[in-house]
Amino acid sequence: MSRFLNHWHPVRFHDPGSKRPYFEGWYFKMVSKDRKHKLAFIPGVFLNGKDNDHSFIQILDGSHLTTYHRFSYEAFHAQANPFSVSIEKNYFSLETLVLNMNGDSRRIQGELHFKNRYPWPVRLLSPGAMGWYAFVPTMECYHGILSMDHAVEGTLKIDGRDVDFSGGRGYMEKDWGVSFPLAYVWLQCNHFYRQNISIMVSIARIPWKQSAFRGFIIGLLMKDRLIRLTTYTGAVIDHLSISDREVSITAHDRRLQMKLKAKRSAGGTLYGPDGTQMHQHVSESLCSEVVLTVREKDQMIFRGTGYPAALEVHGPFTELLDQES
Repeated sequence: MSRFLNHWHPVRFHDPGSKRPYFEGWYFKMVSKDRKHKLAFIPGVFLNGKDNDHSFIQILDGSHLTTYHRFSYEAFHAQANPFSVSIEKNYFSLETLVLNMNGDSRRIQGELHFKNRYPWPVRLLSPGAMGWYAFVPTMECYHGILSMDHAVEGTLKIDGRDVDFSGGRGYMEKDWGVSFPLAYVWLQCNHFYRQNISIMVSIARIPWKQSAFRGFIIGLLMKDRLIRLTTYTGAVIDHLSISDREVSITAHDRRLQMKLKAKRSAGGTLYGPDGTQMHQHVSESLCSEVVLTVREKDQMIFRGTGYPAALEVHGPFTELLDQES
């Protein structure tokens, strides 16, 4: 019963029992007030039942340095209520992050606090960002948005240097399942000229029975209003183009039209699951730029440039371009 109830608690560890392969990871991104320092921490687990079960913490920074810190699976501990995850002396919750990383490749110590989170709403028949797709037992990857935007306070000592994140902004999400999609585009930015503007975009190839379709989740937070353009709400992607230099997306529903262009920049290569192992094949930049235009009933309600933005383009993206919405 508790595993079924986890549908309405996407933040929790979705203990797979004997199911293998399986992965689960939480994504904590923060940017300092002056936007000079960008960091993402990803604690998680990978289980394949072949003496390769382990927990991990990945670190990505704005200089595109990535490190993958591997721990035993027994070092991982999760608490449901209130939610927290700990891996050895490192602690992650919705309110606090405590790091004690002392490896040869990276030394990070300190404590950050998060305030005024804005999670994707969880409703009875739409438990989070995936909507009713969260109930489909055969999805290869599930997605939860834990905070579209929040305040960050605290200081980290990074490789011997103090970095103050007080007054900065943060974002949280998570993924769990068997593997990442074969192809996807993911973008997130909450640094525009106006505060309390945050956008998250995920477009992916979704296997479905004997075929596949292009599924997408677009969330746009404007002050206290979350605008959803998604497959399950009936929205449509009118245009998607991907080049070496930029990603361009146009989408609409009955009331809203959204256009964005994101400049691609060099990134670090993260480890990701492919159904058999975790290997280094996912490129993510924390230093991209996005131009966003939003119209409601043909009236402009927002236009602005966001920086820094996080951006991933993964896999054979023609799989996304060729699919019908």
